[in-house]
Amino acid sequence: MAFIIGNPSFHTSTPMPLHARVKVKVAATDPATVELSGADDQSIGVAMDIVHTAEQGVAVRLWNSTGTFSTIAAKAISTGSLLYPAAGGKVTDTAGALPAIGVAVSHATAADVIISMVKL
Repeated sequence: MAFIIGNPSFHTSTPMPLHARVKVKVAATDPATVELSGADDQSIGVAMDIVHTAEQGVAVRLWNSTGTFSTIAAKAISTGSLLYPAAGGKVTDTAGALPAIGVAVSHATAADVIISMVKL
């Protein structure tokens, strides 16, 4: 892959919502394909588009970008909570197998609410 400034685009293997955490799918294919990150998956960033069908392209805001990130809460989350990976490309304030990935700078009153986070 060439050096890219900005949000790179990837092929997708599954539909995904806007702001979902994504990971690179392990496969012997080019170009790289992304899919939703699970609770035990390291992710590379968040989807910047809604993906309706597999094999659609999606821009990804990589974790090394500056500023805050929008992501999807898996449940109600308070501002200031440490955020951990959750299933379905979401985040939670419940610790899991992986270390915290960020801090919530807004709150979610329920699951599937978009929140802002600062990456750790």
